[in-house]
Parts: sequence; C-alpha cells; structure tokens
Amino acid sequence: MTRAFSRSQPSIWRRQQDWPFEPSGHYFLARAAQILCPDANEGLQDKAAAPMRRQLADGELRAVALLGNGTLAPVRSDAWVVDENFSQWFSACQITNFALFGSGIHPLAGVTYHWLFVDRAGLDSIVGSARIAPGIEAFPADRGLRGRRPAYDWPAFDAEATSKLEEEGAFNPAVDANWNKAALERHMQEWCAKNWGKEPGESTIRDKLTKVEADFVAGRKSQ
Repeated sequence: MTRAFSRSQPSIWRRQQDWPFEPSGHYFLARAAQILCPDANEGLQDKAAAPMRRQLADGELRAVALLGNGTLAPVRSDAWVVDENFSQWFSACQITNFALFGSGIHPLAGVTYHWLFVDRAGLDSIVGSARIAPGIEAFPADRGLRGRRPAYDWPAFDAEATSKLEEEGAFNPAVDANWNKAALERHMQEWCAKNWGKEPGESTIRDKLTKVEADFVAGRKSQ
C-alpha cells in the first residue's frame, strides 16, 4: 500500500514561487494543469484533476519523477488509475520512492519525495503549442521572478542530501565516527560543484542541510 504523504501540501498549487525548476522538455505537474485549464484562476487543482487523470492513465501524458541524481524516472501510466495514488500524487505534485520503486526500498530507509513533471511534447500536442506563450520555458509568466532562473536547484539538492542520509543512516558516532554533519557537508559541496559547476556558501549549505536532516530524522520517527 502506498504510504500516506506526511508532507503533502496542496497549497503548492497556490504558491507558484515554490514551483521547482523544470528539466528540459518537461512541465511541472501543476503548471501542466495551468496550461490545460488556462481559465481556471480559482480551483485549478479540482478543475484539472479529471482531464489530467484520464490523460495520464491513457498515456496521452507521460509523467516522470526527478530523482536526486538529476535523472528522470518514468511513472507507469496504469498507476494513475488507482484512486489513492492519484489523489496523493496529484495533490502534492510529488511521488515517494516507495511508490516509484516498490519493495526495492527498505522500509527503514526513510521516505524520499520526488517532484512530478509531464512530458512537454505530449502536453503540447494536446493543447497546441500556439496556446503556450513563448519565453516561459522554465517558469510560469506570473511566478514573480520576472523570467529569471534561480541560481540553484534546491529541490534537487534536498533530494540528493536525503538520499545520502538514507544510504549512510543517521549520524551516530558509535556506529561510524566518520559519518557526521561535516562529512555530509563535504559530500554536498562536491555534488554542487559537479552538478552546478559552483558551490553555494558554506553557511548556506549548512543551513539547508540542517533542515534536510531534521526532516529525515522526523520521517524515521514517524514510521
């Protein structure tokens, strides 16, 4: 059974400034809904649910999840037919590693949440590319960012840090004296340099990891 979302936040539909960076050739799930239902200024999530569920289940739209290593994992179209799956994934615009990879994830490893995107070509073919305004490749026009891309893809950063914590476990000097906050910070500095070509400041990385670690520990306690 799919684990209930502890971080499901339907308000993500109303907070466009928090929408994640869109990988090439894909739209964030909520933005895809916005494109399909351009007149739904209020209640976008409810109005887009029925048509998007049909299109995802029929394979007209192909959904993918963005993993911590930057790769895109396909979500099987028949999975959207299940009521529980659709209500959870669509509401949060996220899918868990448990739902994505099934029993291959150990239950004590914790839960990782992956943002959901849909294939741009499929959506464009449904609505017609003429309806999609030019110049908003990565973000909705009214995101409040005036077309500027964020300096760093923090959702991917959080996903990689969580994945590393799942791999190594919580900090415990009695188990591994070398696995500590400093080691995680070094790992993420190297990851940033490799994936972004630059590193945020040490204090920024430390602050981000403090929250990631807190969420990871809270997730383990809730299981």
